[in-house]
Amino acid sequence: MKNYNYFNRKTVGIFFAPMIPIVFGLLFYFCSYGFNNKKYVVFFEESVLGLENGSNVLFKGINVGHVTKKSIKGEDVLVFVKINKDFEIKNKVAQIESKGITGHKNIVMINSPEPYEETKVLGYTRIPSKMSSLSKMFESADEVTNHTTGFFRKISKVNVKKIDDFILKLDYVIQNLEKTALEVSQISSRFNKITKTNEKNISMIFKDTLPILNKNMLVFNDFLIDSTSILKKFKTKPMKFLLDWYS
Repeated sequence: MKNYNYFNRKTVGIFFAPMIPIVFGLLFYFCSYGFNNKKYVVFFEESVLGLENGSNVLFKGINVGHVTKKSIKGEDVLVFVKINKDFEIKNKVAQIESKGITGHKNIVMINSPEPYEETKVLGYTRIPSKMSSLSKMFESADEVTNHTTGFFRKISKVNVKKIDDFILKLDYVIQNLEKTALEVSQISSRFNKITKTNEKNISMIFKDTLPILNKNMLVFNDFLIDSTSILKKFKTKPMKFLLDWYS
């Protein structure tokens, strides 16, 4: 009988001995992770590719939790996380952040610009999400492309008629210049003729000829000022000159 009891105690000891590390392991897990963590869910509208179970949840570079699982609800991706109970989750939002060039991603907690009321979804407290910087960049790429395309289309549709009008105006000024030069030439010939034949005296020259010469020189001066201004603007900023002319 004594040997039988000894055998039973030995059998029970052998059976329970492997269970001791498991029990201590479970106690350690629940004390370290289970009891010290709270469960939350985050709704993401963007892709969560690279975000895996066990991925870190960070706040200012400090690990405050990890991802436990992912699922889909309609068009949204649900990411379930465990957060350290000591971390103040109030008025925080979640954002996906790339981890270098490896393709792996983490969830980063940032302060919400505005306070919000906590809600429950599927029994979990919901943390609002904010679109990542990378997703914003890709999302705005189409808008930037459309604006750029529209800008070049506008340039390509610059009113050719207005440019032609500008050229015609310039031609008109040049014609006036040629006319002015002709009149100056005629005045010079006239002056030579007067001085040679003595048909008129000096007083008549000042009275009749010089006013005409003065008027033509003023026209010529205005032409030079306008031409210089136009050519300077066109040479400095030709694109802006055309756009200003168009508008």
